[in-house]
Amino acid sequence: MIEVKGQKLYFHVFATLLAFEDKQHLEDIGVQVIVCDVTNEHDVSSLKCAIENVSNGNLSVLINNAGICYTMTAADTDISEVQKMFAGVIVNIGSVGGIVPYVYGASYNASKAALHHYGNTLRTEMKPFGVRVVNVISGEVSTNILKSDKVKKRQLPKDSIYAPLATDFEAHISRTPKTITPDEYATAVVKEILKKDPAAWFWYGSQTFTTVLKGLLMDIRGFALVTGAGSGIGKDCGIAYAIEGAAGVAFADINWPDAEKAMEESKLLATNPEYQAISITVDVSDPQSVDHMVAQVVDKFGRIDYSVHSAGVGVQDPQSVSNASISEFQRFFDVNVKGTLLCVRAVSRQMRKQDPLLIPSRSNIQGRNCGRGVIINLGSSNSYVATPNIVQYTTSKHAVLGLTRNAALDLAKDGIRVNAICPSWVETPMVERAIAGDPNLGTLMKKVIPLGRIATQEEISDVLMFMSSPRSSYVTGADLDIGPITKFPADDLRASQRFITSHNKEGKGVFITTDHGDHHKVMVQGKGVANIIYSTLGNPVDLAKEVDVKYAKEHEPGLHIPNGTVVRLIDFAPGVESPMHRAMSIDYGIVIEGEFEITLDSGESRIMKPGDISVQRATMHKWRNCSKDKSGRMVFILLDCLPFEVNGKAITQELGDLAGEYAEH
Repeated sequence: MIEVKGQKLYFHVFATLLAFEDKQHLEDIGVQVIVCDVTNEHDVSSLKCAIENVSNGNLSVLINNAGICYTMTAADTDISEVQKMFAGVIVNIGSVGGIVPYVYGASYNASKAALHHYGNTLRTEMKPFGVRVVNVISGEVSTNILKSDKVKKRQLPKDSIYAPLATDFEAHISRTPKTITPDEYATAVVKEILKKDPAAWFWYGSQTFTTVLKGLLMDIRGFALVTGAGSGIGKDCGIAYAIEGAAGVAFADINWPDAEKAMEESKLLATNPEYQAISITVDVSDPQSVDHMVAQVVDKFGRIDYSVHSAGVGVQDPQSVSNASISEFQRFFDVNVKGTLLCVRAVSRQMRKQDPLLIPSRSNIQGRNCGRGVIINLGSSNSYVATPNIVQYTTSKHAVLGLTRNAALDLAKDGIRVNAICPSWVETPMVERAIAGDPNLGTLMKKVIPLGRIATQEEISDVLMFMSSPRSSYVTGADLDIGPITKFPADDLRASQRFITSHNKEGKGVFITTDHGDHHKVMVQGKGVANIIYSTLGNPVDLAKEVDVKYAKEHEPGLHIPNGTVVRLIDFAPGVESPMHRAMSIDYGIVIEGEFEITLDSGESRIMKPGDISVQRATMHKWRNCSKDKSGRMVFILLDCLPFEVNGKAITQELGDLAGEYAEH
């Protein structure tokens, strides 16, 4: 008899034992014991007949708990022992060992992992017959499961490479887990499987909370809608949801054959045994089409947990703003801006109706509230900065960022998170077409990106998975600029201009150059980027026939120039701190934008704000951008200095980690 929610349920219980095992404790409580070796086909057939005779062929619950434990290092494993764990086993009782590494249990872990996946397959195959399959993931229970290891006094082989750990191994063999009791474990398992809708995976026992929490934090188990899913980032994102365990993904695109193809590909890679997928034709610029798309998804899945708006268009007619095509501008507005708004509007209306997702929390007994849904919009690095001749694209991506931030504020009270990711160059068909149209573009990308390559679609999808998962449950209104500083200026700073003067034939002053400097250099893997405004050789400087202008253009200087000058602008990434270093020069450092801290090797420091100037006289020092979310800019003027000593010790140049950034001049 079992009491569940005040109701008494009576069961005739069968239990199997091996011939040498004690059965009295079971018969004393009314359990019918049948001797059976589950690895023997004849015994199992006899068991089936015996149960049918008593139950008239009506078995309500089947719990398969027969198993053995074989403890040994992977390197010293006896294959014959492993085979015993796989032969004739039917899944029900699993273990955390099949989820996370369990020391000295390679074979046991492998057998349980196999059982878990077998259970998933069995669940799918038995579903048409109305039979449910539950994988019980067990933690440590106070049983004698290790008795075979103890009885056999299992030891490491004499020639084992783990011989130095023999004492530790023997201690592991002789230990007795003292956590929950078998009664507590059995009661919890039975109550779960008697539920109307038992969990497909039921976790119980010591260590399971940590394991399941780890899985849930990056758990993608809901239903996703992705627009622009026929190609590029959208397609890869939809497939990533399938791989990460989503219950279903809707692939929506204006080109239905592409969406259908992506959907079919996702089915081959999905890891959720109950995965579903649909393909939908949608024009995101059409309100009725968007509303119909959402209705189709809800009709199929019942809810939308993750919505990624990746639909977008590429530049067809790059022009200066003076010659910008109004029709081209309107096309970008309709798809990139209006389309984003329509999707956010329609999806958020549905998410408001949904129950929030709650998962276990290590700090809150009530659990972690992960909200009613997640909306992610695709921005761009052009959401922050402008690029010449593509006003239509830049304007639309700025708008997407503003829309995302506003939607996040509006929907926060409903438990709906709205964020944007803003990648720069990614391996997509759109970028491939751009490179094909300008062969120099690919070379430029590799030159300015510290990693020497553009991002893969998978790397963008991984960020999307994080933003969809419970790990980001407190993140909304955020925009992730994917990638380090890749060019001068940094994306959130204006492009400074350099004006060089000279003389005309009448001796009057004229401007001969208006540009952004001669040499740009990404430094320390994108933590900073330098712009050489000017450099000279010799003192006094020779201005005749613009010799100095030619020199500055043709020679990229080292940190400083012997008997010369260097004027260098440096943009610092948010929160960046330089290594402690010293240049053999006198440096004038002027803060242009942001706030910086200069710290000397004595420990003294000063905070510098825009307009503040430091006169750095060959001392050991380091710089720190005080802002954690904005880039900062300084200008440095470096003049060569003579060798000198302090307290009889020669002062020398020490660049540390910066040495590789500056060639000797």
